[in-house]
Amino acid sequence: SHFHYVLSMGAVFGIFAGFVHWFSLLTGLTINPVLAKIHFYIIFLGVNLTFFPQHFLGLSGIPRRYSDFPDSFSAWNIVSSLGSYISTVAMALFIFILLEAFLAHRVALFPLNLNSSLE
Repeated sequence: SHFHYVLSMGAVFGIFAGFVHWFSLLTGLTINPVLAKIHFYIIFLGVNLTFFPQHFLGLSGIPRRYSDFPDSFSAWNIVSSLGSYISTVAMALFIFILLEAFLAHRVALFPLNLNSSLE
């Protein structure tokens, strides 16, 4: 679970942050900041609920890559599955945020970078 924790929390959040930052520079449109913050908190909750219980499962001795496991591990697996569902809802919200940005057509009036910058 440590690898997935680092991968999800490090790389995926960095990709989302870069996408939100560069979206207005590439399209000239802005993302709704309230929806973007809601998306961040939902995916943060989902990722933590998905991978944090797996630390306890590993410490309890559950083997990796098993399709069946003892019933004593089911509570943490349910919490982890719930986190996965929450992350899926957050991804659907992100797609909605992109569609809303294109449909609302909010033009970026004051870009953060000048035309003379490297960006």
